[in-house]
Amino acid sequence: MDSIPDNWDPMLEAFESGKNYATGPGADLQNSDELDQGTKIFIRGLPEGITTQGVKHLCSSCGKPLAVHITECGRSAVVKFRTRNEAHLAIRDLNNTPPYFLKVTYSRSENYKKSPKVSADDGNESWPCTSIYKHFMKDKLQLNKVLNKNVKSVPPYFHIKSEFDNPTLVMRQKCLDFETKKQCISMGRGYFNRGDVDIYKCENFAYSEKSDNWEETDQDITKCFACGSITFKRHADQAENVCSRECEFKTSQDSKSNVFHSFSPGVLCTVETFRDVTDIRVPCTVIPEGEINNYKLIGALTTTSLEVISAKKGEMVIVCDFADRCQRGIVIHAESNSYRVALIDSGMIMSVDKVYSLSSDLEDVPQFAGILTFLEEPFSDLKSVKFCVKEEKYFGSWLCDMIKQDTGCVIGEVTLEEWSPVGLKFVPLTPKCTVVMTMYRDMGTVFVRRTDESWQENFVRLCNEVAACSFEGRRYVDLPKLGEMCSARFDKDGCFYRAVVQAVKMETITVTFVDFGNDQDTKLEDLRYLPDAARRVSCFAVPVRVKDVPQTSTPESVKYYNQLVAYETELTLTYEGEYPGDVTLTEITGNVVNKVVADLMVPVWERDPSVFTKSGKPYFLGSVSEFLFNPGETRDVFLLNFNAEEFKTCGSFWATPYKNECLCHLNGELKRQMTEYCNYLAKDRYRPRVEELCIVEHKGDWYRGVCVNDLDELCDVFLIDFGISISVETKSIRKILKEFLEMPALALECTISGYGMLAEDIQSQIVEYMESMNKKCLQNVNITGKIRGVYQLLLPHMEAAGS
Repeated sequence: MDSIPDNWDPMLEAFESGKNYATGPGADLQNSDELDQGTKIFIRGLPEGITTQGVKHLCSSCGKPLAVHITECGRSAVVKFRTRNEAHLAIRDLNNTPPYFLKVTYSRSENYKKSPKVSADDGNESWPCTSIYKHFMKDKLQLNKVLNKNVKSVPPYFHIKSEFDNPTLVMRQKCLDFETKKQCISMGRGYFNRGDVDIYKCENFAYSEKSDNWEETDQDITKCFACGSITFKRHADQAENVCSRECEFKTSQDSKSNVFHSFSPGVLCTVETFRDVTDIRVPCTVIPEGEINNYKLIGALTTTSLEVISAKKGEMVIVCDFADRCQRGIVIHAESNSYRVALIDSGMIMSVDKVYSLSSDLEDVPQFAGILTFLEEPFSDLKSVKFCVKEEKYFGSWLCDMIKQDTGCVIGEVTLEEWSPVGLKFVPLTPKCTVVMTMYRDMGTVFVRRTDESWQENFVRLCNEVAACSFEGRRYVDLPKLGEMCSARFDKDGCFYRAVVQAVKMETITVTFVDFGNDQDTKLEDLRYLPDAARRVSCFAVPVRVKDVPQTSTPESVKYYNQLVAYETELTLTYEGEYPGDVTLTEITGNVVNKVVADLMVPVWERDPSVFTKSGKPYFLGSVSEFLFNPGETRDVFLLNFNAEEFKTCGSFWATPYKNECLCHLNGELKRQMTEYCNYLAKDRYRPRVEELCIVEHKGDWYRGVCVNDLDELCDVFLIDFGISISVETKSIRKILKEFLEMPALALECTISGYGMLAEDIQSQIVEYMESMNKKCLQNVNITGKIRGVYQLLLPHMEAAGS
């Protein structure tokens, strides 16, 4: 073997010619005390600008990389793992991820040391190593990290699919396969360029863009006229600098009333909410005792006595809400035929077609909309309590006692503060601009991101700098405000992205990633403060409506949308009128997305009536998978069917994991499709064989079932998703299609672990408790194991009884 010169660059052609790897790329990672362990892999073809942290994130699902060495060119890296097994997992993880390929070489081990030594000219000894090449194959996408193969250059971020980094979840939930059911989210891993200055160290960070009368430039830094924060943005219609739409709303010259109540200690208030109280912070209506008449005066208004007007932005008007009640509001956005109005007495934002004139005597009444923050657990029955103001906690926030009206006892503390609308700026869309789809709520509502002109470059730069400042950024100590923009860690890759707080609960905080469109429940420790400059950049994910496409879906339409999202297919966006309402999306190939999806929305039995003759094959119980519990885990369980007599006889009942996506799909889209399919078949009855899967009608709805007994006129059918046995006539049974079996059966047979060893009185208490919890959630249940297909459950109070 040729000698290795001292100045040899292991990342250039010398490595490609098969030079000895033991002293080659990444050899500096090999510490003297680790010569007998560790396996290194070489990854080439990485995105430009990837960092050491980014490579670690890339391999994090396989193990914890001990060290990473990135080449000078920045497009390849050497990663060292603790064991050979972890390196093999990394190969399998990255395998088939175009356009990468891997070259794997093992470091020195005892086996290699026993191999014949090869002497180098410089007198150093080294051991030969075996190289293994793993090329990517297009027909397999094992961990679903997909890059767009049609773009000219590789983008500096990856695309991963929601809930697909856990291979166990994929194997268990076949219904959530990428090709059929589960939607994609175009979220990238937050790689940032080496050498970039962190945002919090760079005060002049800015983007030059103009949209909706907002302009961001590199002008001198100043302070916001409303809140005093540092800003360099000026609204085109105002002389003062304001940093956000919220501050613009507060300083609007046309707003006659944006003043919250000025409380004093001892004042009693009534609080009303227009949604269920499950969050710690909720918008509400705050009515002090002295303002009850004014509130009733507003509620007594009717649209018949009001005049329809054409309002402008910032004007106070009367609107008719969802319950046909009149409310005061301030116009925050005006279009040719619609308005977006902030309801200042209920804390909501809604779009309306008509606005009405407001009498001058109601313009000076303070707004009733506030934010209620529970300092302990949320209390839902607000009608039974009064709120007594204690003191001003800080400017604009008042500490109050919750007092039970019937007993006069203090049951908790809350804070009340002013509600103000938080409006997000979006990147402007123009006719015939180029976009990619980042996420979709349903078939009719999608999120798109502009990629033409400099928008793609700005997007990548923003992601890089947000990630850079968030890793060492300031953490949240107190709970964030509703609508506050921050950076949140995305669970699937561990990186930070811009997000807006949507809801605050006791354990989690719901955020929306504004540059992608998807939601996530996260913890307080996974939030970071964003620099003001990053908050002011327009949201890149813009929600639009796809023209002439309904909200419902089919497996084919979901698969098509998934492909558009995962491969970042470039689309041309067009719309009619002055503002982007219903849009038309067209692929570069000329395919109109609206038409393709509309065609795919037609059920398979209507597109091809011969599907019934083609799919004459019956499907039996083994054709559907089973939703699984993981033995050893503790989780909430939904009790599907508990029958005391059956439990005393056979000792089992039926349950399923609580809050799983399959249950939502079963009660939503799958139920709709089966109903549509069975109605299409009219009254074509079907007699299934024993253990054959079928669709059965029960109490007016259609369910999946399996035939357990075939009688002369009746069939005994077990509903595989609800754990119920019924007897029905053949006229209420239909043949099942394969596409209805992609979702696993939800009903799992369970028993209570150690039930037979308990005393009779405790057994009776448990049976009584289980009957009361039928069709309800059992919390913190421990799955101790699985015996002959039956899950063993240990209830919390059973553990207490046993101890």
